[in-house]
Amino acid sequence: MPLDASYKKLPACRTSMRLASAVYALTRHFPDDEKSGLSATLKRSAAALPTRLAESHQAADPDGSARAIDGAQTALRELGAYLDVAQRLRMTSRWRFRAARRQADKLADRLGAMVDRLSEADAERIS
Repeated sequence: MPLDASYKKLPACRTSMRLASAVYALTRHFPDDEKSGLSATLKRSAAALPTRLAESHQAADPDGSARAIDGAQTALRELGAYLDVAQRLRMTSRWRFRAARRQADKLADRLGAMVDRLSEADAERIS
């Protein structure tokens, strides 16, 4: 069975990929002793986001989609907290965090829009 990569066309997925790239670029500037610490945690969190969106896109029903999007929102909040910790610990210059934060904000907006669309579709299905 071939892989279905159609989820990659989702605006939220493209944004999550840009966010993951921004996080990887950011962590390159962290101290060497953080490579297996906070750096690895940030990378894992960022890489989980496109995965959650793929799950949402492939879900068998709207409830499955909603659960996957909720998981993506949770992962995004965790990533935001890790970025806060890294910035507070001054892992690198403050300005280096901007690209990741911009993409995180865009993704939060896109995930919110996805939730709204699912809610509207659910309301139409019920009525």
